[in-house]
Amino acid sequence: MGESDLAERRDDLHRWAQAYRDQGWPEDTPNYLLTGYIRLLQETSDTERLDALVLDPCFQLRLAERSGADVALAHLRLLVPRHADDALSLDRAAAAPVSREMLLGRVRPVPGAVARAVARLGDTRRGRALVVASGSAVDKALRLADLAGTVRAMDEQEAAVTAREAERWARTALREADRAGYVTDEAEGAAARAALALLTTAGGRDQQKQYADGLALLRSTRGTGSARCETWALTAALLAPDHPQDAARLLDELEQQAEPMGGKGVAVAVQLWQTVAAADPDRADRLHDLALERVTRAWQEAPSLEAVAGLAATASFVAPTRPARAGQLAAAARDHLEHVLHADAGERSPADAFHLEFGFPHTLAVLARALTDVGAPPEEATRILELGQLAVPWEPAHDPEEDPAEDDAFTEATALAEQAVHLAGRGDVDDAEHHLQQALALLPPAGRGGRGPVWLPDLAGALVRTGAAVDPEELPGLARLPDERVRVHAAMALAHADCDRQAEARHHAREAARGAAGRGWVYVAQALACVGEVAAAVDHVEGHRKPQSPGGRAAWRMADRAARVAVAAELASHDPEAAYELVRPVLERLHASRNAIRSHGLLPSLAELLPAVADLPPHQQQLFHELMAAAREQAARSNPDSWRPEELLVHAFLLIGDGEEPTRQLDRLTQSMAHRGAEHSPTAALAVLHAALGDHTAAHRVAMSPAPHHRAAALSAVAAHLARVPCRPCPVPDPVGSDAFTHTIQYLALHTTRATPAAARPATRALRPALATSGWHHTIPALSRIAPDAIATIGAITEKHLGTRRDTENDWTLS
Repeated sequence: MGESDLAERRDDLHRWAQAYRDQGWPEDTPNYLLTGYIRLLQETSDTERLDALVLDPCFQLRLAERSGADVALAHLRLLVPRHADDALSLDRAAAAPVSREMLLGRVRPVPGAVARAVARLGDTRRGRALVVASGSAVDKALRLADLAGTVRAMDEQEAAVTAREAERWARTALREADRAGYVTDEAEGAAARAALALLTTAGGRDQQKQYADGLALLRSTRGTGSARCETWALTAALLAPDHPQDAARLLDELEQQAEPMGGKGVAVAVQLWQTVAAADPDRADRLHDLALERVTRAWQEAPSLEAVAGLAATASFVAPTRPARAGQLAAAARDHLEHVLHADAGERSPADAFHLEFGFPHTLAVLARALTDVGAPPEEATRILELGQLAVPWEPAHDPEEDPAEDDAFTEATALAEQAVHLAGRGDVDDAEHHLQQALALLPPAGRGGRGPVWLPDLAGALVRTGAAVDPEELPGLARLPDERVRVHAAMALAHADCDRQAEARHHAREAARGAAGRGWVYVAQALACVGEVAAAVDHVEGHRKPQSPGGRAAWRMADRAARVAVAAELASHDPEAAYELVRPVLERLHASRNAIRSHGLLPSLAELLPAVADLPPHQQQLFHELMAAAREQAARSNPDSWRPEELLVHAFLLIGDGEEPTRQLDRLTQSMAHRGAEHSPTAALAVLHAALGDHTAAHRVAMSPAPHHRAAALSAVAAHLARVPCRPCPVPDPVGSDAFTHTIQYLALHTTRATPAAARPATRALRPALATSGWHHTIPALSRIAPDAIATIGAITEKHLGTRRDTENDWTLS
């Protein structure tokens, strides 16, 4: 065919696809239009049609139904900027993350064996998509590493691509573990497995770089978990034939990692040496001597229950070559444990008592294994286990709330998928596909139950404010649970009130009140206040009584203060006296405690009250201003080095309101963030301060510094300030959106820079990277001011996905 004929045929395909798109991609949509047509658009670089297709919610849903949500999620990766400075149009940039979140709700977790079976049957890309569609970063890295090994037998290039994907998720897991401070061993083990995948799939033009990257990733791990150490030793054994020097260096490094471990670390050191000896038997004799010398010294210095694990581990390690010495170690460990646990042993040492609470089951298991390894009678190990269980009752292996039937189905599905992998490897494709279908049939469908998106109330309010084509009145019906509907109605009431549509606002406020329960009362009170239903709003707040037990009073005070400020801010324009009476108890508590705490510590608390008092008559603001003046005067006499970052931020904005430059405060805040780290600092508030000072570059840099979810909140706060988006006080102390202090600073920033005009361009620049994170929903308030078309797009995608899910669940329930 000539080029002109090809062009005509492509046009025919485009018209064919458009016809089905106009029908909303019905059930009889041909498979080619759901799969092959996308490849055509990719190959011809038809980005306009490609973007429209993968972002079409009807297409997403039909593809998810026909091929799986993981395939639809993988297609979202095809969205790329058209050139380096592409604005991606905020409309399109917002459509991608909401589509991703909606599709993720339709993903059902599958065993890793299912993904490997799919890949072994020839669809490697689908296998990768199944892996990355669900699970933690650790899970994804481990499963992708396994998948790379499966694929290597069929396609070395695809195996290398899969290993690179495993590396990417492993590095994500390491970053998350570093920030969270836990699950470090799991992340280190996943990184080691990903490194092994890189090394075993290195080939082609990228061979040297992939090999070097694999070694670098492996050496970047520092944990002592068994999975990481065993993978490290396995890597050395695999490299030994072709890269003996690298293999030897890896074992040297693993051996050296045990050197700093003394005393309580003997058991871990022995585990490392045992791993090295298994990988290189020539080292075993020397390491046996080293382990015996180390454990003997540690036991003589501090015999304890925890040290029993070191004795037992060493006994198992040296048993093959030094059986007599191993038997002595196991016997000493057994005797000490029996002595400590004996009924007449007396009071246990603090160290032994602590170990019984934390870590003892592991010690018991190590000792039982050592007794078996040194040839002790089986009943001896049984007796030790029974004695240990009497001292510390073991927890049940399963959570009683878990459904054992689901666990059994998952286990059976895994076994069937493993058989499918094996059959496909032998070339029995039909049997493999049959086993895979059986495995999939056992897995529960996704998307049933659970809560709706946390950002649905924000979206409902934004749709009302922008007058989007999507009907916001449909959204309350899309909320799954009663408390979610309360929040949606309350948000719509506030939005209608902002648009001066009082009748609609009152309708939604009363709908919210009708369904209020639990913590929903505070949103109802705020909504009733915004429509002027003063008595009802005040009754909700005053009805929130202080608990009788002292334990809950601190939390009650925080919730009470947040509710009073939020409701009073709405009442101020309707009934100033009622608004003042709501916040007066808070002011009086602050007045009474001004001498009991550092007075400059009052600044954040007073700033939190500003939305509630700013619009009151002057005489009702008097106590607030007296407290603020006294706090500022005494703060000026104190040492700023002792100030918390929150106090420095409030003081900085007060200086801006006075027409002064907060140079010293800004310097101290910058130093504080460098010392504490972005994750432990009020980063979003500091970014807003830079924006208020007109330094958009610094605001962007600071907002980009924390982890992705917090980054989205910080960037969105900057964008909202630059776009001059009004900010209400949080009605609860721990809202779904940005933290309450950031809301306080956003309000204070607008209040002290009233003459500053909106800056749409830098606000848009701040929103784009926020939309690329999992916290994209923080952008909704700013988008409603800067890009109302993006709000309409988010609304259309959300309505289609949630509406379809609701209908599906109703059909399933009826059936």
